[in-house]
Amino acid sequence: ANILYAQKFETTNEVIKYFKLLIASDEEMPVPHSNLGGVYIGLQSYDKAIPEFEKELEIYEKWGSKPRWSFGYSGLGNAYHNTGQYKKEKKLYKKAKQDFPDDQGIIKRQAILSLTIGKMNAAKEFIEKYKSILKNNGTSEANLTTNMATIYSEAGNMNKAEEYYQQALSLEPKNPIRLNNLAWFLIDKDRNIDE
Repeated sequence: ANILYAQKFETTNEVIKYFKLLIASDEEMPVPHSNLGGVYIGLQSYDKAIPEFEKELEIYEKWGSKPRWSFGYSGLGNAYHNTGQYKKEKKLYKKAKQDFPDDQGIIKRQAILSLTIGKMNAAKEFIEKYKSILKNNGTSEANLTTNMATIYSEAGNMNKAEEYYQQALSLEPKNPIRLNNLAWFLIDKDRNIDE
């Protein structure tokens, strides 16, 4: 209850404090580690997220069970990626594929990694698989295009990312979410802020 209250009405530091208290009461609960890792990802404190996600996956492995959801893998992959640990990230996705073979979040992370390290053929395959999953789930063309923008942005290809954000806006020119996505990207990446 304290965590939920803190998430709605208090600071992120309070949320972290309550997750740490929950973990201290039973270190062998995997989900609080994953949740705390997610909070650190949101703060871009990737070095703090890594041990939390690693602990979550370690607990599941000790239990001889696959994780409850794929977020532990994709969150840890994101943290590895943002700390430049690409070899660990790649190895992690091999294990993730065993537990969650067609998970869109993991496939997205694999596309980002492949683009980042210059494995263009692999990137193309992951991107096509990712798009196929989204289309089969009924994702709109504008949302799909926005997702492509985030892939290229996270992979460091800002020109391609901007192109996709512009394309998403052209698909839904009156949609405030599309306007916000492009504006946020331009400001966050220090690109043509006046636009």
